[in-house]
Amino acid sequence: MYYFITSMLDFHLSGIEHAQIKRLNLFHEHHVDAQILTIDYSTIQHQNMNTYKLNSLDLINLFDYFQKATNYHGHRTKLGDISAPRGTQMRQEGNLFKFFRQDHLLMRVEVWHDRYVHQITFYDIFNNPTQIDIYDQRGFLSQRQLLGFDNRLAQRLYYDIDGKLVLKTNFTNSNENFFQLVNYKGKDYFFTSKQNLNTFFFDELAKNDSQQTTFIVDRNFIVESAIFNMKAQARCYFYTHNTVVEDANDPQNSKPFTTINAYLAHQSRVNGLISPTQHQLDDIKQRWHPKFKQYQIPVGSISKKQLNATPVKTSERIPYKLINVARIHEQKRLEDTINVFKLIHDKIPKATLDIHGYVNDVPLSKKLISLVNQLNLNSAITFRNYSSDIDQIYDTAQLFLFTSRYEGYGLAIMEALSHGVPVMSYDINYGPNEIIQSNYDGFLFKQKDISGMANQAIKLLQDQSQLQIMSTHAYASRPQFSNDAAWQAWLPIINERKEEN
Repeated sequence: MYYFITSMLDFHLSGIEHAQIKRLNLFHEHHVDAQILTIDYSTIQHQNMNTYKLNSLDLINLFDYFQKATNYHGHRTKLGDISAPRGTQMRQEGNLFKFFRQDHLLMRVEVWHDRYVHQITFYDIFNNPTQIDIYDQRGFLSQRQLLGFDNRLAQRLYYDIDGKLVLKTNFTNSNENFFQLVNYKGKDYFFTSKQNLNTFFFDELAKNDSQQTTFIVDRNFIVESAIFNMKAQARCYFYTHNTVVEDANDPQNSKPFTTINAYLAHQSRVNGLISPTQHQLDDIKQRWHPKFKQYQIPVGSISKKQLNATPVKTSERIPYKLINVARIHEQKRLEDTINVFKLIHDKIPKATLDIHGYVNDVPLSKKLISLVNQLNLNSAITFRNYSSDIDQIYDTAQLFLFTSRYEGYGLAIMEALSHGVPVMSYDINYGPNEIIQSNYDGFLFKQKDISGMANQAIKLLQDQSQLQIMSTHAYASRPQFSNDAAWQAWLPIINERKEEN
């Protein structure tokens, strides 16, 4: 079994989880067993899986595993299933149902939008919360929180789908520092950290795997020590989705992040390092000369449907529509995207810019909105929420602006080109110069060359026939992003396992 490790499958996916889902589909297409593996607790993860058309066996979660809930489908608890304290009156406030005895609040029930129970809070005679019962979105009591002095969380209790206690965690000074698996296979196990629990979980997966276990670690910093402390035999590959140094412009001298130091310190546990770009692998090899193998594998691929999709003509797209697909984060340098667009809009007043992505940084989001206001571009620039329907986003756009400070690859560039959208990008480490063929299906610019990017965009937008030629070239790049090309890159790792077996 191949496990692709991340923290959680949120509703707003980052590029890493997008890449994992694409990879999962690729492995399944080639009949190789694989799952996304998550280690954080969530009551809505399976609902998010439905959003991304994943079934319950496409993902395994640490808490689900010990709660025996990986493939759970059962009765969902409704408000009417809850036994209210005797002699109480119920008052409804939106999705909250409060139960009072006279004016004393005894219990508060919060329901999901579909009226199924989400959580129940119990109160003492002084109206202090003492206990919070949390229900998984699928309907069972999943976690109980016990509150102590000053309403601080003192203990978490986790239950399986039959209501049996399976895991306890204790808190000291708000720090979760004690974990106990209760009666797991007839024994209790004690851990002093979540990382130690993670290690036990990984060991259990490997020991119970009928095949050779392979972990592809996509969010490295969250599980490094857990992986390195494993006792069971498993292959471990670490995928560098981003840069491994603080200043990607100076990869040979900049301070390294702890991740690369961890790989180097535990080389015997690292079967290989994977990067979506050869450029970063070359920089790593030149600076550190690691003993472990290195693999250049695309971070994602396009579906057969998109590979064979009929090209959308430039004339069929929204005239002068530009886009950027990026979360609101300093890495994306969206202030430059806005300033580039300002120069474009001055020359082409009908031009519009849509920025698609969830907010990672609220203060930065406010600054960007303020910048748009200062530039009087409110009617031309729209910040749009994250969307899982990327086809509509790309198929209506004429041009893509990309102004990141650094990247591990730039999945959005690949997606844009595969939908026939030429890309204007800074020439940064890493990704754009390995994806974009400058002057053919897009253009590369020195960082902060705002006027140069704007002038080239204006030139293209004002010459729709030339824009159509570049769009045709962008579509022509699709084969290099195909599932077949991605699978060929994965084969060395796949075949290594077969040889070892």
